Amino acid sequence: MTGLSSGAKVDDVLVVGDDRGGDDISLVGGKARALNRLARDGFPVPPAVVVTTRACALVAAAGGVPAELRPAIAAAVGSPGLRGGRLAVRSSAVEEDSPAASFAGQFRTVLGVAAGSLDDVCTAIADVVRSASDDRVAAYRSRLGSAANSAIAVVLQRLVEADAAGVAFTANPVTGDRDAVLVSAVVGLGDRLVDGLTAGEQWSVRNGAAERVLSAAAPVLTAPQAAAVAAVARRVADRAGVPQDVEWAIEGDAVQLLQARAITALPTPPAVDLPEGAWIKETGRRADLITPFGASVALALVGEGLSAAFAAAGSLVERIEMASVGGEVYLRVIPVGGHAGPPPPWPVLGLLARVAPPLRARCRAARAALHPGVADGLFDRWASQWRPELLAHAERLRVLDVTAMSDAELDAHLAETVELLRRGLEIHFRLVPPYAVAIHGLVVACRELLGWDAVQALELLTGLSPATSEPTRELSAVAELIGDTEAARAVLSAPGGDVRQRLREVDDKAGAAFDAWCDRYAVRVLGEDPGAATLAEQPAMLAGLLDAELARAAAPTNVNKDREFAVERARTPRANRSQDVRQRFEAALAAAERAYPTREDTAVWGACHPAGLIRRALVEAGRRFARSRALDRADDVVYLDVETVRAALTGRVDRLREKALRARAEHAWVAAHPGPPFIGKPPAGSPDVRGLPRAARLMNQALMWTQNQQHSRPVPSGAAGALHGVPAATGRHTGPVRVIRRFEQFDQVRPGDVVVCPATDPSWSVLFGIVGAIVTEGGGALSHAAIVAREHGVPAVLAVGGATNALHDDQLVTVDGTAGTVALAVFDVNRS
Repeated sequence: MTGLSSGAKVDDVLVVGDDRGGDDISLVGGKARALNRLARDGFPVPPAVVVTTRACALVAAAGGVPAELRPAIAAAVGSPGLRGGRLAVRSSAVEEDSPAASFAGQFRTVLGVAAGSLDDVCTAIADVVRSASDDRVAAYRSRLGSAANSAIAVVLQRLVEADAAGVAFTANPVTGDRDAVLVSAVVGLGDRLVDGLTAGEQWSVRNGAAERVLSAAAPVLTAPQAAAVAAVARRVADRAGVPQDVEWAIEGDAVQLLQARAITALPTPPAVDLPEGAWIKETGRRADLITPFGASVALALVGEGLSAAFAAAGSLVERIEMASVGGEVYLRVIPVGGHAGPPPPWPVLGLLARVAPPLRARCRAARAALHPGVADGLFDRWASQWRPELLAHAERLRVLDVTAMSDAELDAHLAETVELLRRGLEIHFRLVPPYAVAIHGLVVACRELLGWDAVQALELLTGLSPATSEPTRELSAVAELIGDTEAARAVLSAPGGDVRQRLREVDDKAGAAFDAWCDRYAVRVLGEDPGAATLAEQPAMLAGLLDAELARAAAPTNVNKDREFAVERARTPRANRSQDVRQRFEAALAAAERAYPTREDTAVWGACHPAGLIRRALVEAGRRFARSRALDRADDVVYLDVETVRAALTGRVDRLREKALRARAEHAWVAAHPGPPFIGKPPAGSPDVRGLPRAARLMNQALMWTQNQQHSRPVPSGAAGALHGVPAATGRHTGPVRVIRRFEQFDQVRPGDVVVCPATDPSWSVLFGIVGAIVTEGGGALSHAAIVAREHGVPAVLAVGGATNALHDDQLVTVDGTAGTVALAVFDVNRS
């Protein structure tokens, strides 16, 4: 046990704290190296030795401790610090406790081994070594993209006869906050706490003052003991230079350190480097933070598409700039002429529109955009030319096997999918102004002629957006086929990710129908983010949705009859009015009926579908980066920007791991610490456009109104027992709450649930076929959630401030989509 000799040969057992060999991670593994450094720096570490990776390789090969190793092990456990006591036998794999992954709880630990029984010690060593080949460890390594059969060493440490033990985090691992040490403690040994079997007693220690924040069945620590643990943990972190996760034990009055490692993936504040100006946070539009990859692809394309559309339509907005700060999207609106201050008074703006060349050009563009036949021509081109072209191009890309491509071919394929998204967004935004003018025109006509509000007016268009209802309707048809066969129904309830294959095996017809559905609808990303996952990646979730469709007792609402009733109700009061009034209403209704379907249709086929094809190429790139060890996890690829991914595919960039870890940490920080509503200068108000020439006035009124109807300001909670929001889809429904913050929770939704979420997007439409009502924290009467809810006949209340925190699963509520209220019941479903 003399450590490293002068040659390349090493001893099989080394003393922890010995300068010779203890810092060689390839020899002693991550845990032993950390203990060696702690002991060498004078921290209270129980005596320990480490059986090296070379020796453990012999153990693995022999299926037990070979005879030539037993003398060295016997000498080690007979040393003064270990002799006659009990041991804790733990793993120390080379990749364990690394910055990329902790491997916490993956390997076997054997406690209470008698140091005087060599046979028991050798058996424990063999058990720990053998655990490195367990399926659980292999699955963990696979998720990381790590190589199999990595080297492992084994630590033999004096077992502390602990009065209390636990863990201490010198930074909050969830929020990243570093102003307090979090101490968790249990009576006796800490293995139950480390293994996650109990939460234990929880303390927060800030500036030496300890506060118990969670009590156990009986007190574990005193405040001075918690403060002493925190002080030692702080010293470890100060010495290491990074926040630490420390395992500790108290024996008598002494704090002993059993292990210390850097906290992996600790949330880190993002750098904020935005050009000067007013950057407004986009709220109520996305259900989740946008990924760094998605931001690098989509934000510039969205900004370019909107800016071009606004220029062609005569908007007073010159361009839109967008940026991600840790996953939150901020945008800057640059008015025509670049004036950054508040808009001028309306008479001044009206005068400038007639004399300033940039504004005069926008007024001419507005007249051209509103010329009779222009809007209809654009809608016709979408139906007859653009939509078929996008779908055909997307299908050519979808049928390609990305796994068979070379890296260069995958790079070119990724570039082509991004170009498809660019083209789709260009078309989508080009149709936004004529859509806005038509819908705004109907709402104004209904208000002036009938005294109706926007929600009542939009009932006249219910059922006219097939892109939102089609996936649900077709999924319901698949569910009916599955319901005809007992074996097919059994597939949905059985676990496993091969749902499509198993369904084909038991029912050709149902299997083919499900395959066709997945090929058409499951390709889309679940969010307006090319880095977000698709339903195709979640076959078990799809099985759950199909199962829910089978369980749904009520027939879907006939929204076409609802629309017909609304139209008849609108026409009846006008029977005795002038022909001009009737003609105005009918013209406004016809224009809106023509425009309404394009909003979601272009969003789905111009954005969500191409983004899903980008995601498929990205996933394959991530697998390759993980196999080559450039990334720790294949799914970390979403934390790289598109240029980095493409450069890595062609061998022009390295350090992917560091880039991904940093971006992931920034995402985690923002998830726990949402940013301010604006960065930089306070945002200026909207311009008063009443002084503009008629065409420019109508166009800009329509665009600003549409924007406000898509993103209403959240309504604060009202009196106890009720929440208030923006009415979005009429009707009433009483049912249990299901809070959904991420698409991975889709499989928790059951027929009749009231889904409460931050926001939705077009791809969430598959849920609307089974839900009873929708409540969101953002959005407005023209948001995706509102449109989809109306298409499914589902009551919806949007912009309910704090809804996901105010409501909880299984709470019984009544959603009134006409009044815009969510009434709370006095009992919960699971307590009644």
